[in-house]
Amino acid sequence: MKKFAVLPPTIETLEAAGQALYGDTWQTNMASELGLSGSRRVRAWIAGERPIPPGVWADIAALLRARGAAAIELAERMPVIEK
Repeated sequence: MKKFAVLPPTIETLEAAGQALYGDTWQTNMASELGLSGSRRVRAWIAGERPIPPGVWADIAALLRARGAAAIELAERMPVIEK
């Protein structure tokens, strides 16, 4: 497996992960997946008003891995139709 540089635990990394997982509505969807009562906490992280808890990074990484694995599995099962 290819090794990548570890991303720093920054707001930019959080935003990139959110966009990759959910697109433009990522804050609400991420909050829901993380079991938060609403997106207010995620918005506070983005605004720098609250620190992003260390455990959240592991949860987000797990979400990315699961989404990636599901996408790869689906892609492998898609029909190949020649143009």
